[in-house]
Amino acid sequence: MAQDFFKTAKQRLTDVNAWHLLAGKAMAKFVLVNAEGQPIHRQPISGDHFKIDSIGTGSKEGDGYDWVRIETIQMQSNGDSECYGFTVRPSPNPNKSTYKTAHFCSNESTSTFIVKREGTMVTAEIHD
Repeated sequence: MAQDFFKTAKQRLTDVNAWHLLAGKAMAKFVLVNAEGQPIHRQPISGDHFKIDSIGTGSKEGDGYDWVRIETIQMQSNGDSECYGFTVRPSPNPNKSTYKTAHFCSNESTSTFIVKREGTMVTAEIHD
C-alpha cells in the first residue's frame, strides 16, 4: 500500500498545474511553463518554470506573477525506500528580456519539494 501511495504522491507533486485543486482556492495557483514561458501539461523537467499567482505578491518584472525555475530533479530508490523531488529558485520572467528576479524572495533562495517513502511511511516536505 505504501508503494502505491508513494506513486500517487509523486504523481500529485509532478502535476504542478493541479496543485491549487488539492490545496484549495485560497492558496496560490501554480502554472508549469517551459523555458520560453509557454504553459505546458506534462511532468516538469529541469529548466521549466512555475508561474505563481498568489494574493498580495507578484512583481512588475513578473507581470503580476512570481516566477521560479526548476534547477534539479532527483529520484532515488534503494531497497525499502524511494524519494522524488525537485529544487526551484526565484528567476526572471521568461517572457521578458530582463534579468531581474521576478519573485518576492531573492535569487539566492531555493525551495525543494520532496515526497519519500521509507518502509511503510510516506511523507511530503518542502524545504525553503
